[in-house]
Amino acid sequence: MKVWIDCGSFDIIYDEYNFPVQNREFSEELTRYGIAHRYREVHDGHDWASWRERTPEILRFFFSR
Repeated sequence: MKVWIDCGSFDIIYDEYNFPVQNREFSEELTRYGIAHRYREVHDGHDWASWRERTPEILRFFFSR
């Protein structure tokens, strides 16, 4: 199993929701369980333009050997 996680430094931070912190914690949990994953924090927001820039890298992660 492979998991890709990324979020932006301008991602959703509202009340109890703090995506950067929650994603960091989730990445740490996956590491503890030995689950292959990639975690990235980028200087972006939570929108399609942000994903579009990383789509080639994400596809390589999932579909390369």
